[in-house]
Amino acid sequence: IADYYNVTTDDIIAVGDAGNDIPMLKTAGFPIAMGNALQFVKDVCKEVCKDNNNDGIAEIIEKYCI
Repeated sequence: IADYYNVTTDDIIAVGDAGNDIPMLKTAGFPIAMGNALQFVKDVCKEVCKDNNNDGIAEIIEKYCI
């Protein structure tokens, strides 16, 4: 999709919380871990947002996308 819209990976925000998210987080220019993420996931991210029960994604959208 990024190629189709001519977006570089530097301009992509990815949010994850588990080991299966690591490849996505490492590809994105701005990887963010959910507050409830495992520590090794947080370690590869540039920021940690609130957890999934406390509007973590909304926090990121308001801070970086609006």
